[in-house]
Amino acid sequence: MAIRAGEDLTLVCRYDLNNDTLYSIQWYFNHKQFFLHFPSLTPHSRVVPEMHIDVDLTRSNSSAVTLQNAPRELTGYYKCQVSADAPLFTTLEKSQLVIVEKDDLIRANCTSQGSDPAPNVTWYLNDNQVSQIPSQDGD
Repeated sequence: MAIRAGEDLTLVCRYDLNNDTLYSIQWYFNHKQFFLHFPSLTPHSRVVPEMHIDVDLTRSNSSAVTLQNAPRELTGYYKCQVSADAPLFTTLEKSQLVIVEKDDLIRANCTSQGSDPAPNVTWYLNDNQVSQIPSQDGD
């Protein structure tokens, strides 16, 4: 999964507890816990402040967590860990790689003076030919 830097990222954890009651759902970023949801506690959701991840608590619950304005540093593995309530406390886990990409602007100039005939210039970016380049005037 990939998103652009600065976008919100909503991670969804789908699970089936087979009629058991949910005890908790915990979210991890690169093996470090950053969000907890316990339906039996008030408030139900908590953020681990030491992780410095901007969680939108109004859009986070027992099945999803939303990170606001995700920076590139949040590229990594996310894991949800779901636990059923007593007596078994059955635990399920699922993880996924998320890539937060930066949308960089590149400004390049190629100048050729006095050529006759005019040169044919082809631009490449990461070995891929660029099909359309806006002019300096924004055309």
